[in-house]
Order: sequence, then C-alpha cells, then structure tokens
Amino acid sequence: MSAFTRIKDIIASNLNTLLDKAEDPGKMIDLSIRKLEDAASSMRKALKEKMDEKAQVEGRLTEARAAIARWQERARAAAARGMYDLAREAIAVRRELERKADKDEQLSTTLADVIASLQATLERTEKKLEELLDKSDSLKARADGAKIRAKAEKAEGTDWERKIAEMEERIRGWEAMADMDSHRPDRSFEDMERDEEIEKELERLKKEASHGTSDRVL
Repeated sequence: MSAFTRIKDIIASNLNTLLDKAEDPGKMIDLSIRKLEDAASSMRKALKEKMDEKAQVEGRLTEARAAIARWQERARAAAARGMYDLAREAIAVRRELERKADKDEQLSTTLADVIASLQATLERTEKKLEELLDKSDSLKARADGAKIRAKAEKAEGTDWERKIAEMEERIRGWEAMADMDSHRPDRSFEDMERDEEIEKELERLKKEASHGTSDRVL
C-alpha cells in the first residue's frame, strides 16, 4: 500500500468518525442558551437571598447602635448618681452589644463583597446570553452549512474511491486477458511451426555445404 493510499484512508476514516459523532448544531446552541438561562436564574436567586440577608444584618446594626447609645447613657446616669453597680451592669450590656455589632459589621462587609461578585458574574452571564440569543440563528445556519459541506465532501470522496476501485478492477481484467493470451494453444502451435521451419532451413544449409565439399574433392 502506498503512502498516498494510507493517508487517503486515514483522512476518510477520521472524517467518517467526526460525522458519525457530530451532534445537531441547533440542539447544541439551544442547550447552551438553556444552561446560561438556568445559570442566570440561579444567580438572581442567590443575589436576592444575599441582599435580603444583608438587609437583615443592617437592620440589626441599626437597632444595636441605638441600644448601645441607650445603655451608654444609662451607665453615665447611674455613675452620676453614685449607683455604681447599675453603672457596671449598663457598661457590661453595652460592651456585649458592641461585640455583636462588630460581628454584624464584618458580616455586612462580607455580604457586600459577595453581592458585588454575584452582580458582576450575573451581568457577564446575561451579556453572553444576550449575544448568544442574537447570534443563535446565524450560528445555526453556519453550523448546518458546515455539516452539509462535510457530508458532501464525504460523498464526493466515496465516489472518487469507487471510481479508483473500478479502474483497478478493469486493469486487473486487462492483465488477466493478456496473461491468457500469452498461454493460449495457438501460440504453442506457432512456436512449433517456426521451429520446424528453422530445422528445415538448417538441413538445407547442411546439404549445400556437403555438396560443396564433394565438388572440391573431384
């Protein structure tokens, strides 16, 4: 097998494999659109949940700041009246409220970062979805065209291979006919008759040579 034949077989095999495994381009594009829509929907839901959670934290912080100010004022009033036990109690409550408020402030900052990240990702996803929706018809047309061309090239290649096979079969037939012609009985008879003519010519020459010798002796 020649290198050209091997390459041709490899290309044909690869093309057939690709065509067999090729998915419907329209379905692939529609599936991509659905995945982006699902992703955007999930992000919107997560974004709403985090925004609601941040609103709750901010509400707690507002209440905590008011309570801290109130207990700070109570501690000051108790100390001014010499009611130091009450002042100590008020200070302890205020400090506990401040500790919880610090945790909520940290949580609020973290939620703000998460919300910003989700918003940025959602914007990118929605932009990609919008672009894909705008281009879906064009992409489907291009994909269908490419697949049709590939099938046409496959069919053309198959026809070319068939013609080559037919030509090879025809050549083998010609070779078989030539081989039969070289071994037919007529050829043997012609060779035999030619050999007989040669032998007759040789005998005639021998006789002529013999007569010439006899004449020289006389």
